Amino acid sequence: MSRQTHLLLSTVFLASTFLNGLVVTASSETSDSQASTPCSASSSSSATPSFDISIANSSVYVPTPKSAPASVSTSVALKAGKDFEGKVSLSASVGIPGITATFDTPEVCRGNLLSKLTLVVGADVPAGEYTVVVQGVANSVIKNAQLTLGVGTGGQFDLVLGVGSLIIKGGVTDYQLNDQATTLKSSNLGRATPQLLTGAAFRLPFGDFKSWTNRFGAHPWYAFLSLKFSPQSSQTLNGYALGGSFKLAPAFSILAGYSLTPIQEPSPGFRAAAAQVVQLNPNVPVYQRFNPAAMLANAENAFDGFPLDVQSATGPTGTRVFAGDPTVVHYHGGFIIGVAIPISLKAGLGGGQK
Repeated sequence: MSRQTHLLLSTVFLASTFLNGLVVTASSETSDSQASTPCSASSSSSATPSFDISIANSSVYVPTPKSAPASVSTSVALKAGKDFEGKVSLSASVGIPGITATFDTPEVCRGNLLSKLTLVVGADVPAGEYTVVVQGVANSVIKNAQLTLGVGTGGQFDLVLGVGSLIIKGGVTDYQLNDQATTLKSSNLGRATPQLLTGAAFRLPFGDFKSWTNRFGAHPWYAFLSLKFSPQSSQTLNGYALGGSFKLAPAFSILAGYSLTPIQEPSPGFRAAAAQVVQLNPNVPVYQRFNPAAMLANAENAFDGFPLDVQSATGPTGTRVFAGDPTVVHYHGGFIIGVAIPISLKAGLGGGQK
């Protein structure tokens, strides 16, 4: 074989080998691309993966299951460090039979940062609060996060609608003008008729006694703040009340607290002027039923039916007893007891999550 022929064959062999290598390499890269998924990477590219996991809601709630299981969902997110390129395997544990936890995506990574966690509560699970521990694992690194699952306990915040009875010290009378604005008349303070309550209640973190928890759920004690409405008093918006309530059922509570109520009483100037008019006109029939001493002392019902105009034997004179306002508002404290219907605003209308 000549030197030129040998050189030509060697060149062809090297070119063939180079082209074959290109084909093999291209085929290998195409295969890997077709098989890839968002979390198909290796466990981690670093010896100590930098990541953490978080749960969207710190608390979730479901009503007490009756005949069918109840469920609630939240999301678990991966917080990956800048050097993290792997995947994290997720798992959840509750530690009580009857509650199961599942993920729609059991692995998270940079290409798939969120996984939906669904908790299913069986009908035999008692009312209470349970801790759900979510665990993320990458290589030998383990990260934990947890949330509270409330079963039949309602949310942390309730809207309260209720009725109550106001108990205040004796000798206090609330007055208002009659329809013609010519006479004072006594009005009801709510000691015999209901006070309507509208407000908010906030669940307290104590009072979790075993015998009560099994029956009423965890933490049945609430603190409430409520506005009072009393249509038959001098002011329809009739003060406020604050205190505590105890939830006997998901939609029934008993409550007791302190109430501050505005009471419209005769003003000091009007009391003195009215007592003087009664003393100076003992023969006028309309004044004969009023006691000047009781009026000066603002005794209970002392001004009920008292006319605002000076009266003569023949009727009103058209002159006012007192040139100023005949009444003034004083605030009186008292005790209120009642019942309420709590409406759970779970996590601020968050649909069972907080």
